[in-house]
Amino acid sequence: MGTKKGGARKGKVAGSRLGYDALKKLKKPTIAEIKRTTKKDQPYYFDAKTMKMFKQTMKSFKVHKSRKGNFFIYSKGYSYDSRDGKWNFMGYSVRRYVPDGMNSRLGYVSVPYGIKTDKEITSLLG
Repeated sequence: MGTKKGGARKGKVAGSRLGYDALKKLKKPTIAEIKRTTKKDQPYYFDAKTMKMFKQTMKSFKVHKSRKGNFFIYSKGYSYDSRDGKWNFMGYSVRRYVPDGMNSRLGYVSVPYGIKTDKEITSLLG
């Protein structure tokens, strides 16, 4: 009853013990809940120093629930240019949230270059 490496069993979400139907029924989590449940696996993603480096705050992160029931978090990222003293927009930081109690994880999502608005991100994520 095995699956290919990285795959999910029939009716289950990859990386989670939840089925697709159960995932669709889950309410959208807050950023604070996501931070608390992913602290064990990704302790540095919501770290104050990491967020400061990309000019992010907890309020800058947004949660999106796709039509399929997947959860995504996203935020704009900036880099500081010491030559002119300005913060330049780099792009979006997007992660897929896989809920699994206190063992929840954030998965990397590749986003095409050139996306500038939240509306473009949400339409891309579905």
